[in-house]
Amino acid sequence: MQRILPVIALVLCAGSARAARPVVTWGHMKSSRALVLGTLHEVKPVSRTMKVGSEEVTRKGFSFTVRITEVLRGRIMEKEFSVPFSAAGYATNWEFGAAPKDGRNVLVTLKGKEDGHWQPLEWPNGIWNLESFDSHPVPFVRQLVKLWSLTDSAEVKRQIIEGRFDPDPHFRSYSLSVLQSRSGTYTGVDISGSVTESEALALVWDTFRSPKCPLNSVLQCDNILWNRLRGENWYGHAPRADVLLKALRRAVPNASLATSTNLDGIVRGLTTFPGRRNEVLAALTELLQSDVRLVRNRAALRLGSFYEPLATDESVAKTNRRIWQLLEEFLRSEDRTVAISAAHSASIIAMNVGMLEPLSGDIQKLFETASTLPHRETISRFGAAERAVKRTERAWTLVAEARAD
Repeated sequence: MQRILPVIALVLCAGSARAARPVVTWGHMKSSRALVLGTLHEVKPVSRTMKVGSEEVTRKGFSFTVRITEVLRGRIMEKEFSVPFSAAGYATNWEFGAAPKDGRNVLVTLKGKEDGHWQPLEWPNGIWNLESFDSHPVPFVRQLVKLWSLTDSAEVKRQIIEGRFDPDPHFRSYSLSVLQSRSGTYTGVDISGSVTESEALALVWDTFRSPKCPLNSVLQCDNILWNRLRGENWYGHAPRADVLLKALRRAVPNASLATSTNLDGIVRGLTTFPGRRNEVLAALTELLQSDVRLVRNRAALRLGSFYEPLATDESVAKTNRRIWQLLEEFLRSEDRTVAISAAHSASIIAMNVGMLEPLSGDIQKLFETASTLPHRETISRFGAAERAVKRTERAWTLVAEARAD
């Protein structure tokens, strides 16, 4: 299944029961009639009856007035405008119980006038609630508006190439997304005439392997390259492992709550390189000592991904023993959440091993002594794992009996 960048979400899966959920993209913003900053006033709940096929359907929504503070792009002469009806519900600006409030600061993307009234785009992000007029995404949108106003394709190309290392993570991500799509359909910037596909790919690779590349950009580049090169075994591409390991080593000493998610993404990316397990394990061991609980949790959770059943090589078996020792240590941690993460990891190892070979003495011993673990959740987790292993053992027994007959 193709992975999709979280930065500019183009289509999100809403389940098989619903159509794809559209959102307002930067491309929609660029092609809109205007972008304005303003405040909401005179908010009222309203409903509107409309025909859908042969039936009449009543939709709930809101009416309000937008008092314009600043026009970021486009031409609007009015100082305020009324919106007689803005629908509420799934795939609208007011989905999942959200509602407009008097005095709320907003960024509004206007698609034009309907019946004499300015009409915002009705998909999510058509009206963007703001903490203030200086909060995200306003500074970023100002930067985009300047970029969109450029007519010199060479200058646009230069800014996008430099933007790969921009201090603003939003513009950095946007620049990589422009290189990924090139057409401008979703980003609002078309560089297809000045940057070839191979050149764009080379720029993404150059960003990916740069020691200046932050973790979130490393992961975004990895995602782009995976989508472009998956037919060429990008997951097992040796230089990819080199880049991910270097990024991991750079980040481990300064691991924090803010970087924990990206660190976890890098570690997950390295699970497809069994030959680099010891290097990853060294980093995970260091992360397990972090002062940040979430960093420790995720490191404990990922340990099991590097345990290799059916180990015939002594070095692999040694690494397996080291992983199991670490998990046993953290299973008895006073930190309940770390212990639960370790229990999940150890349980996965036990179930994976149980499907392929008899459980080792260490794993059997842990099952036998699981009731002495300090946290109820860890005991429960091992109980579920033991039942799963027994079901597998019973299945193997039945297969052996059937073959004997």
